[in-house]
Amino acid sequence: MQAHARCADIRRVLTLLGLLAAVTFWPSASAYAGTGYVAAGSFGAEGSGEGQFKSPAGVAVNDATNDVYVYDAGNTRVQWFNSDGSKFEGQFDGSAAPTGQFAPPSAPSEDATHGTLFNLAIDNDASSPSAGDVYVVDPGHNVIDKFSATGAYVSQLTGFHAPIFGVTIDSTGHVWVAEEGKEENGANVGPVEEFDGALPNKPITEVKPEFLRSPGVAVDSEQNLYLLKGGADAVKFNHEGSFLEGFTACGCNTGLAIDEGTDELLLDQGTATARFGSFGATLAETLEDLPFSQALAVNGGTHRLYRSQREADIVAIFDLVSLPEVVTGAAGEEGRTTAKAQGEVNPGGEQVTSCEFEYGTDTSYGQSAACEQALGSGSASVQVSAQLTGLTATTTYHVRLVAGNAHGTRKGADATFTTKVAVEGVQTGQAGAVQSTSATLTGSLEPNGSDAHYFFEYGPCTSPFACESSPYGSTTAGADAGSASEDESVSAAVSALKPHQTYHFRMVAENAFGTTRGAEQTFSTVAVAPQIVGAPSAAFVTSQSAVLSASLNPEHLATRYHFEYAPCPVLVGCAGVQSTADEESSAFFTVPATQEISGLRSNTTYSYRIVADNEAEDEEGNHIGGTAVGPEGSLTTDMGTILQAQTGPASAITATSAMLSGSVNPGGQVATYIFELGVDQGQATAYGVVFSADAGSSTAFVGESLPIAGLQPGTTYAYRIVVRSGFGEAVGQSATFTTAGVAGVLSSPVSLPLLLVPGIVFPGDSASAPAPKKAGKPTRAQLLARAMKACAKQPKRRRAVCRRKAEKKYGRVHHKR
Repeated sequence: MQAHARCADIRRVLTLLGLLAAVTFWPSASAYAGTGYVAAGSFGAEGSGEGQFKSPAGVAVNDATNDVYVYDAGNTRVQWFNSDGSKFEGQFDGSAAPTGQFAPPSAPSEDATHGTLFNLAIDNDASSPSAGDVYVVDPGHNVIDKFSATGAYVSQLTGFHAPIFGVTIDSTGHVWVAEEGKEENGANVGPVEEFDGALPNKPITEVKPEFLRSPGVAVDSEQNLYLLKGGADAVKFNHEGSFLEGFTACGCNTGLAIDEGTDELLLDQGTATARFGSFGATLAETLEDLPFSQALAVNGGTHRLYRSQREADIVAIFDLVSLPEVVTGAAGEEGRTTAKAQGEVNPGGEQVTSCEFEYGTDTSYGQSAACEQALGSGSASVQVSAQLTGLTATTTYHVRLVAGNAHGTRKGADATFTTKVAVEGVQTGQAGAVQSTSATLTGSLEPNGSDAHYFFEYGPCTSPFACESSPYGSTTAGADAGSASEDESVSAAVSALKPHQTYHFRMVAENAFGTTRGAEQTFSTVAVAPQIVGAPSAAFVTSQSAVLSASLNPEHLATRYHFEYAPCPVLVGCAGVQSTADEESSAFFTVPATQEISGLRSNTTYSYRIVADNEAEDEEGNHIGGTAVGPEGSLTTDMGTILQAQTGPASAITATSAMLSGSVNPGGQVATYIFELGVDQGQATAYGVVFSADAGSSTAFVGESLPIAGLQPGTTYAYRIVVRSGFGEAVGQSATFTTAGVAGVLSSPVSLPLLLVPGIVFPGDSASAPAPKKAGKPTRAQLLARAMKACAKQPKRRRAVCRRKAEKKYGRVHHKR
């Protein structure tokens, strides 16, 4: 310990001498306004030998000796070098510590999204008991090992409850340790503990700044804390943990450091380093296009900057030197192909050796123009400018001023300007003479001595997506606008447009300098009545129904249409005109209109036509659209099916039985015959079905008979035969017979199940329906026939819909004629 104390005394003397030298070279913090960082070399190489690295991480500087300590993460050791890295001084790996050699994080959950967990810091307070000591985070054991400047183990800081996300030492020798942030009482907080500089270090206080964080911590001379929050943005807190301000929003910071000589803040942004003024004042400069880094450190005496470049396995060095102050100004005198770049340069008392404007269409620039003014070595700002040439009309350019001296160059901030349009005065006018399919597009331009041509782009906006991407699609023919200096009014007629459609258009003008487009305008074509295309037609004509068809163009307006029909030579003046239910369409193009009519008379000629209507009001209340009546067509229904039934005499009559007879003519269609019976009451007789069966599909009379038993003696019965099919029914005349014997208590004979009526036959069908069943579950054909019969009783406007639903539910049934 005595030897250690003597070494500490020597370090304090060296530190005082270093600070004195720094004051001599850098008279005040304000002098940094004319300074900047320039590359000054690098040291290290890939490997595991002395002076070699595998993924170098944290960096720290001993301000008294100017030695640089590098956390060689891949080799889990710390190496230190002289100030320019040309001399390897030594290494240590924590083996002497109670927890053993440094180790990487023990679990993947402890890995940080940004920055590095391999952090270290050096006590640069010459009056501190731990002056010159090196504090190294051991992430695998979650402790901080403390070593002397020569790598001798001193002590250990323990008891941390979350992964250690950084260690730093303030100007009083106090140690600050940041832990990983976590959710606590509804807020994201991360403990930061303060220890004194004693041997060993004793805890003083703990603060809990809000925000989850990434690895990194720094402290300025006022004991303000600088941390990387979870999004990798830097934030500043006071000693009590209250938020003060944030820095940059790049979300890319990987490390941060404080220059103890100036309290300037430096942020490692991976491939760039941002330098802020004292205590995080306004951004002074950004070193860009650097190899990727995860940590940095700065010498508080010499202000030399070190960046650990993990992927290159080196440590890069940057020196703070006197550089010109550079301000990029706003461009002026923008033309089509030229512009004047402007700015200010303050030589800062040193000879300016270079001055130019870099420019291009993006921040990679690519072109440059030298400043037209001589700058010298004065201490006052000088206005500079340069003529930029070879530009393109109507184009945005980036520009920045760059000036240098013998120490290096300084780049001003990026600025932008836009060149003049190729053709001036291009204005899209209003559309005129707008009709349903044509319009006249107008515009104006100023050729101003350059031969100009123009045309119009136009097209419909058929959907939101089409409007957002490219509503155009057509162009008018190009026309010559001449080269006059005055304003020229121009126009172009467009045709073959669609009625009731919104069109977008704009004027486009061209000359030798390029192309200029005017602002977009819109117009809407006039709505027209629907169009009936061609003559109507009829199909599937039966004795009672037909399917009518026509061609209709709704002209992009909601159009209602229906068919009118009547058994008249012409519909005009006909008293019995009927109409189908309205249907609707709003297509741009010709569409088929098809509807079924039913309830027709057989062997009758009908006239029919389609009627379409799209009358409406637009947003301004104007009447648009109209009504269209199609030409008439005619059809003649089939003869139809004639059903016949004749009741025959009763025979073999006994007291309780009889034989009934009759004949039916199915009319060539599948039919069912039925015997009905009841106690004779004359016209008031209540008949009940006692038998039903298949009558076949003959076109001639077919005799049928029925033996019936269970009758009452001495009773007069009435009976009849009935024939039914999908085309209707025929009922035979009533007949009577009286059973033998004396009448008793009357009761009706037991009724037998009724065969359901066969389905209707559709014209053109070739398949035959299955034979009806004598009893049991009805067939789909029978169910369809029932449904069709029910539809016929619906109001006219509902019949077609009713039939379609029935067919959809039970399916069409096909029969052979």
